[in-house]
This record gives sequence, structure tokens and C-alpha cells, in this order.
Amino acid sequence: MDLSFLSQLNTKKILLLVLFLVVCFGLGFGIYFLFFRSIDVIPGQEIYSLPEGGLPQSGEGFSADVVCEGDNCDSDLPESGDIELDGEQTELDQVAQGRKTLTLPIFEDKVVSPTLSTDGQGIAFYNPSDNKFYSLSESSGEPVLLSDQEFFNVQDVFWSNNKTSAIIAYPDGSKILYDFVSREQTTLNKEINEPVFSNMDDVAYKHLSEEGETNWLAVTNPLSGQTQLVEPLGDNADQVQIAWSPGNEVVALYSKPIGLDKSEIFFIGLENENNKSLTVEGSNFKGLWSLTGNKILYSIVRANNNYNPQLWIVDARQDVLGQHSFNLELSTWANKCVF
Repeated sequence: MDLSFLSQLNTKKILLLVLFLVVCFGLGFGIYFLFFRSIDVIPGQEIYSLPEGGLPQSGEGFSADVVCEGDNCDSDLPESGDIELDGEQTELDQVAQGRKTLTLPIFEDKVVSPTLSTDGQGIAFYNPSDNKFYSLSESSGEPVLLSDQEFFNVQDVFWSNNKTSAIIAYPDGSKILYDFVSREQTTLNKEINEPVFSNMDDVAYKHLSEEGETNWLAVTNPLSGQTQLVEPLGDNADQVQIAWSPGNEVVALYSKPIGLDKSEIFFIGLENENNKSLTVEGSNFKGLWSLTGNKILYSIVRANNNYNPQLWIVDARQDVLGQHSFNLELSTWANKCVF
């Protein structure tokens, strides 16, 4: 065998080649060892041990026992002062001021979609225990039937402003419009989503289907049945919030991201008006009109606040839109607020 070619090889190149092969073998063995090797476990053998320690023990909390039951509830409860809870004398306040406060439920059952009554002195709600709608006034404290008709398995209720009618939604997506005065009901299309009544009882909603071309922001008059297509939504339905202005000029608010932490808010009107837009510092915009429509209370999230909601208020009239923007320094969402 002729081995004379070995004398022509460079020793340095040979060493580099050997080193490269060793490194490749080592990497391959390491990947196999970490991800692909099987471990033969002997029954009873401990593979690994958890670090010592555990979750911290919770402290002793306040147990809000029932203050009264049955006939005892007829007795006069103190407006404030000491009362015995958990075997201890506890001071309760009638008005919340940072301490334990005396409160009593106004209705015993769990209800669906409670809302303020028209006069603002009571509530209207759906009671799933008997499938009926009620109103409850603060003065009498007694529930009054809005209708003796039963509505089974109601999932959500969208009330009109005067609470005389409502759109009732069911788990399968079907919806009806019910008039509590005339006791008449109308079956609605399942494609109707997020309906909101105006002050004139027109209903704005998102008509959403599997085909994006038929996604529209629309307004329907329940009395005449006339429908107006306001704006095509396409794939941007999630960025549109239906929010009637008090004067019914604006139907919805469209939030468009224009940066990493900035959004442009467009005011969608009924007549395709060329309204000015509002720029806000943040994303996930949710707005709430003031009663006069002069201001908008809104919440946004920002990276510098760990994406917690921040509450702001700003002038909303077109001639002064965006002026007097003020951070209320409250961490909550606009839809949890009311004027």
C-alpha cells in the first residue's frame, strides 16, 4: 500500500479535522442525552427531589356570617356601631369609609343583566330561578313583574333606554326583541351582535357572518323595520365599539393603532360625516359619553403601566375635540363607570 500521500498532508489541518469531528460527536451525544434518551425507572426510585418549602400559609380572613335569618331579619339593624360577628364585637359603618360596612342584599336570587330603571331609583333584571323579568324599586323593596311570560335559559339582555323593551339573547345565538308594554316579540337574525339602543330606540349592531364581506355596522328602527347600513366592518369588527352619542349623531367609535402605544379614534356617524379623529396614548380604547355629549370618559392600556387600564377624560365636541385631556389616575375600565 502506498502511503506516501500522508507526507503531503498538513499536520495542522489534520488536527482541525479531528477536533471538528470530536465537537460534532459531542454535540450529537449531548442532544441525544438531553432530549431522546429513555430513563429506566425502578419502582419506588426517586428520580428527583422537589426543593424544600411551599406556598405561604394564608392569614385568617374575615368571615362575613349572616347577620340575621328568617324572622330575625324583621328586627331593627343598627345603622352603625358594634355588632357581633364570629364571636367578636365588630364596628360596622352604614356608609363605606374604608372599614367594614353594613350591607344587605336587595334581592336574594342571582339575577342576569341588572340595569337601572328609567327613573334611576330602582333596577330591572331577569331572574333565572323563575325565568321572568322584574323591576325592583328602592322605596317599596318588592319585585314587580314586568311580564308574566316565561323566558327560558336567557344568556344576556340588551335593554332599551326607557326599559320598556329589550333584546334577549340565548346560548345558541338566537335573539328576540320583546316589548314589555305590548307583550309582543320579534325574532331577530343570529348575525346581530352587540346591539345598543339609542335615545330614540333605534338599534345599532354589528351584522357579523362567516363571510367578512357581509360584516356591517347597521342601524334598524324596530317600529318600522327599516335598516340602514352605516359602515362596512370587514375584519375590523373587534376595533369598533358601538357607542351612541347623546344626540344620536355618532353611532360608534373605531380605534385604529398608529404606533406601538398610540391609537387614532374615529367617530362614525349615521350620514357618513367627515368627523375629526382623536389621538390617544395607548391601546384597547373603550369610551363612554357624558350625559351632554361634551366629554368622553375612556380607558386605555399602556406598556409603561404593565398594560393595566388607565382612565382618562377629554373634550368630545367636534369644535374642541381632544382638548383638556386629563388622567384621572384610576385603574379601571370605562365600561365599569357611569356618569
